[in-house]
Amino acid sequence: MGPSAYVWCAALLLGVSGCARYALGGADPDALQSASVVEWCPLGVPGTRMHVSDTQDGVAVHFSTRASNVEDLRLRVHDQARVNGADRHRGRGHFGDHQGARNHGLRLWALPPTRANVEDTPTGAALALAPLDPTRRSELRDAVAKRVAEIERAGCL
Repeated sequence: MGPSAYVWCAALLLGVSGCARYALGGADPDALQSASVVEWCPLGVPGTRMHVSDTQDGVAVHFSTRASNVEDLRLRVHDQARVNGADRHRGRGHFGDHQGARNHGLRLWALPPTRANVEDTPTGAALALAPLDPTRRSELRDAVAKRVAEIERAGCL
C-alpha cells in the first residue's frame, strides 16, 4: 500500500469519526453511557432478548430480560405500542424524544398502518401487531422479522 492510500485511509477515519460525533451530539447522557452495547439492546434495555411469532392477525414480538429490568422493559414495550399515533418517536430513556443516534427500537412508524396491543409476561412483555389492512399481513410479518433480526444480530449484553 502506497503513501497515498494511507492518506485516504486517514481522511476516511477522520470523516467517519466526525460524523459519529455530530450524530451523537443530540443524545442524552444515559444513551451515551454504553452506546456500543445499549444502542443495540432491544428498546435500550440491557440484557433483553426478543423473538417473533406469527399470530392469526399478524405478528407478536416477545421481549424478555433479566429480573432487575422487567418493569423498565414493560414500560418501554407499552411506549412502542403507542408510537403509531401522534406521539411516535417518543419514549423512555431519551428525555421523552428520540434525537441523535439510536438503533434499538422497532420503528413501527415505518410499518404499514398497524394496531398494537401489549401483554405483560413474567420476563417482560409481548407486543402483538396487526395491520389495519389485512391484505398487508405478510408485508408486516416480513418487516418486523427483518427488524428484529437486525437488532438480535448486533447483540446485546
